[in-house]
Amino acid sequence: MEVEKSGGKLIIWQIMDDTPEIIQGTSPDLDRLPADLQFEVYLEQKVVGKTTSQRTSIRKYYRDQYKKTGVIPKGLLYREGRKASGRKGGLSKEITMRFIEMVKDSANQDVNSPGFITQKLRTVVNFHRRLEEQFGKVPIESLYRLVTKYNLKKYLEKPDYSDTEIEKLYCFKTLDVFDLIQIDGCQFTYLEIKDENNQWRHPHAIEFMDMSSRKMLSMDIHFSESNESSVESFF
Repeated sequence: MEVEKSGGKLIIWQIMDDTPEIIQGTSPDLDRLPADLQFEVYLEQKVVGKTTSQRTSIRKYYRDQYKKTGVIPKGLLYREGRKASGRKGGLSKEITMRFIEMVKDSANQDVNSPGFITQKLRTVVNFHRRLEEQFGKVPIESLYRLVTKYNLKKYLEKPDYSDTEIEKLYCFKTLDVFDLIQIDGCQFTYLEIKDENNQWRHPHAIEFMDMSSRKMLSMDIHFSESNESSVESFF
């Protein structure tokens, strides 16, 4: 007896007087076959989709069990995975491509990319919700498998901005002392003083600061942040 694969189908042979005879092609009625042949059929179904090393170890394990007990191991009766059972893949090509596109766009920091989102929100759960709004029911487990299959983890974990970009966006060019003077003002919220009309008012502080040395050049108190008050503080 022999079981072999041809064109992805199981072909069962029975050796009788050195003459091969095909008993049945695909989906044989296993109950009509001898126990040894049933065992080989179940074993071949078990190793579908496995690597060479996995097939070798699985065959040895179950053949040792069958030789020892004479009973087909129960583990062979359970078919594994979608490929072995003949089921279609969990996600359509359209959903798969859309998910990959969304993940990659979410990590694109180009100002012209409308799909960018921060790393904190860049999760499979959020993408799953958006896909279901567009396509209906989508198994989230399949999305996690796509992350591994297409190496998308690097996009999900990509920092929002690199150190170089932070320096480029937020750091001032170095200037000599007195080349850049900043004037600023603020109002005291919890402090009031009387003005020349004996009225209680919140004072304003106006300051001048050298942006290179970070030294405060002056700070005066006024009742408004007007141009007149600024000029008065400057002189």
